[in-house]
Amino acid sequence: GDDWREMSSTTCVILDLDDTLICSSWIACNIQLHALAPEKQCQLARQEESAISLVRSIRGTGGTPTVISNANQGWIRYLMTFFPRLSSFFQRIDVSIFSARDHFEQHTPHSWEWKMRAFEDVIRKKKNVIKIVSIGDGLDERKATLDIAHRFRIPVSSIKFVSQPSLQTIISQQRACINILPHVITS
Repeated sequence: GDDWREMSSTTCVILDLDDTLICSSWIACNIQLHALAPEKQCQLARQEESAISLVRSIRGTGGTPTVISNANQGWIRYLMTFFPRLSSFFQRIDVSIFSARDHFEQHTPHSWEWKMRAFEDVIRKKKNVIKIVSIGDGLDERKATLDIAHRFRIPVSSIKFVSQPSLQTIISQQRACINILPHVITS
């Protein structure tokens, strides 16, 4: 669902989906007739485990993970068919993927504003947000993060991933992120 649970004071870690949490560019380049070759499925399974580890790490360091995408819900559902364990994990820990596009495109044509409005919703619905950490590959996350910091006077950190990464690059970025998260969340 689109609900974000209210919690006591929290550091909200907002993750982008495409090319941050999951390797959507790689999937788009390697898909053939809505399927992946067996060797590609094995590679994808490693990336899926890396994504799960990243979200576990966020939770383990006291952060609250939230996934916000500028993709539409149809693309999100399609991508998640390649990540069944990640989907199950999200269900178990009550994390949903929020489509900023589906909710805010009718209000503005600017994709960074979709993210900004979604970030704003997170702050308003979760209440008691003491810090925002944004992790993403695009400038939309960065712009939204800076806007939120200015308007809400909340401390923010932004971790920028490489755009259109290779499969190994996304895994390496996620591992590096896991290593720095304890410092980023608590500082």
